[in-house]
Amino acid sequence: MKFQILQDLLAEPELANVFNHLYLRALLKESTDRAIAQARHPFVEAYLGRLGVPDGLPREDALAFALQAAEERQRLLQVGGEVALKMRLAELRAEARSAVQPPAPLLSAPVPGYVPLAVADAVGRFLVDKEGLSHSASRNYKTRLTNMGQYLQGVGVASDVSVITREHLLAYRTELARSCSASTVHVYMTQLSTFLKWVAETQRSHLPAGWVSPAVRLQETSGYQQRPGKIDARADEEGGRFSDDDLRQLVSQCSRAVRGELRLGGSSRNGDTSKSKAWVLLLMAHGGFRPTEAAQLHTAQVDFDEEASCYFVDYSSLVDGQRLKNKHSRRVVPLLFPEDLAELFGQYLQERKGKEGGFLFPWKVTVNGRLDEPVRNALADVMPLAGVSLEGGQTPYSFRHTLLDRCKQLGLEERYTKALAGHAELDITAGRYGKRAELGRLVEAMRTVGVADFSINSQ
Repeated sequence: MKFQILQDLLAEPELANVFNHLYLRALLKESTDRAIAQARHPFVEAYLGRLGVPDGLPREDALAFALQAAEERQRLLQVGGEVALKMRLAELRAEARSAVQPPAPLLSAPVPGYVPLAVADAVGRFLVDKEGLSHSASRNYKTRLTNMGQYLQGVGVASDVSVITREHLLAYRTELARSCSASTVHVYMTQLSTFLKWVAETQRSHLPAGWVSPAVRLQETSGYQQRPGKIDARADEEGGRFSDDDLRQLVSQCSRAVRGELRLGGSSRNGDTSKSKAWVLLLMAHGGFRPTEAAQLHTAQVDFDEEASCYFVDYSSLVDGQRLKNKHSRRVVPLLFPEDLAELFGQYLQERKGKEGGFLFPWKVTVNGRLDEPVRNALADVMPLAGVSLEGGQTPYSFRHTLLDRCKQLGLEERYTKALAGHAELDITAGRYGKRAELGRLVEAMRTVGVADFSINSQ
């Protein structure tokens, strides 16, 4: 159990990078009793904190609690499941808290400080971080965020990004509406939301404790209706998730298409085939890719892992003609196809290696990157065959929302969900090196909770 605790510590990507890997390996080779008794490093403390160990508990009792929690975890997961485990851990935390002496009252509680970050500086950092943006997208962000900064300067909050409130943003929206169309205002608000979400996730040292992005419910709810039978590209990142039944029907029809049992019709001006349309949707359903990520895949980025027994996409490096949303999108994603589909995917992969420069799908490459229009066309083609409507605002992006929501609802650990999604909390170095081992852990965790088994309900 003590060895398992150290293994669990090393499995935390945010923690494992704090220390030299050679030292960590040496730590494991030592007597486990001595290693844990003497280890006073921050990653050990963070692990105890993640278990809910009270700060005031003596170290020997804290380590004993960690060992007991590990033993309870193994036993209860085997006999009682996740719910029983959570209940038992809550009891253990209560017992540990009862052993802690209440601290002496402070005459004056210290107020944690932070270093204010000017809006202009935050915008500059944001643009540097978004290295994957095209030139036009970067220019648009710079223009719109600069305009916001000028407006905020006029109301006296430009010197500290953490002072921005929802009321400031709504007032800015009203100001924009006086001279801009509704669609332009919509784009402005979307990009402001993206920027402030990035601030909340990456600039914690410049924010007060508990600060959250004020960019909530900024869009007008009236004035926009999706045309029947059409999938609007502007709505991609706002679409809802598919229901479990709709997801099963979509995956079922795509599976029939790759087996040759039906043909997905529609335009073929981009050289797309029925199987290409079906495979791009299956990739998104199983891998949680953004539409543009799936559309521009290259066969050199797809391989089979014998140990994990699955195909995977390695987006840690790009080929000519590709672009990603940001550096955190460079990740490794397993494709947990059923066995029969995995075999067919291997055949399709081999067929594509010698065509169109080796790209996985036969769609044109443009100056601004591979387009995701064929993905929307593919969904529009399979939707009526599956009996699925888009009344809930679903788009190709909804495959990503749905898979990540399944991860959450079925209890996949947050660190694995972040690794799958390519979110900003993961360090890019952890994403590039030693990833095969992490791929195995991710695959095992996803199979354990049934993320890729679409016969399991997640709602």
